[in-house]
Amino acid sequence: MNVSSKQESALTVHIGNDLLIRIVGQANRDLPIETCGMLLGYRDRTIATVTAFAPCRNVAPDRLVAYEIDPDAILKQIRADSAEPESNKRLIGFYHSHPTGSANLSPHDISAAWPDMLQLIVSPSTNRTGLTQNRFKFFWHNGDSVYAMDVVPTANPCLH
Repeated sequence: MNVSSKQESALTVHIGNDLLIRIVGQANRDLPIETCGMLLGYRDRTIATVTAFAPCRNVAPDRLVAYEIDPDAILKQIRADSAEPESNKRLIGFYHSHPTGSANLSPHDISAAWPDMLQLIVSPSTNRTGLTQNRFKFFWHNGDSVYAMDVVPTANPCLH
């Protein structure tokens, strides 16, 4: 699978600065383990808007160096999405932290990426004092390649 450092995917991500701060807060509270959860929102072919996040239990055998989102939480969200298909809080991706590393994809992150889902990686140990753009990265797997996109926080995401 290819990993591109350019935003060639034509997918733009909108996320509020307040949501990023709260995700980093969770990652800092969960140190030294990898934090993880679901990104909720809505999307069309070119824009993904994150409107909320849902922290999840990390069920990986070694939570210091890996994450695995509790599958029951994912199934519960998928059922909720099916029950309310017009909701602006549908599962559109996942997030996790790299407690001692950068916000770049690891080989495991690449192999575990879900097609057509966003993935946000946070490097919390370098974000204790606030948000810095290069400490967050969104990735998107289109089925063939994984594209890296820098996070550009906004005051409020574009909602509709």
